[in-house]
Amino acid sequence: MKKTKKKNKIDTDLNQEARIDFWTIVVANSFKRAHTKQLKKAKAKLSFEMYLVLNALWQQDGQTRKNLALFLRKTPGSVSQIADKLKKKNYIRVDKSNKKRRYYLLPEGKKIQTKISRSSIATMENALSNITKEEREICLGVLKRMFLNMEIEELKN
Repeated sequence: MKKTKKKNKIDTDLNQEARIDFWTIVVANSFKRAHTKQLKKAKAKLSFEMYLVLNALWQQDGQTRKNLALFLRKTPGSVSQIADKLKKKNYIRVDKSNKKRRYYLLPEGKKIQTKISRSSIATMENALSNITKEEREICLGVLKRMFLNMEIEELKN
């Protein structure tokens, strides 16, 4: 009698094209490449990582280094390095008056949002063309659940 192996709960298909993790990485890299291209086209002179920090501050100004690191899934040290570059460009200022470093947008950092937002919207519209509102909602829900599952697993370890 031939033994059969139990299938893992996760898709064990070795064909990369059938794997969710593969496509998640491919799409993330495509977004990064498209945003980088749009930043260059807008003559923003920002790296993608600098854009991410600015974007987080546009959503909520005055964030701490720790909060930015958690939100962007980066180390506090890498957030400091990115922030130093943004500070040199006169986009943000760093407040070290209490024990926590806080980052605040300067007028130039607020001004560039308009310039960059148009290209960001165009990138997203292109990516979502021919995808229904229902499909978008399902996709967003699945991505959020995947993220939470990974966060819970990380906390266990």
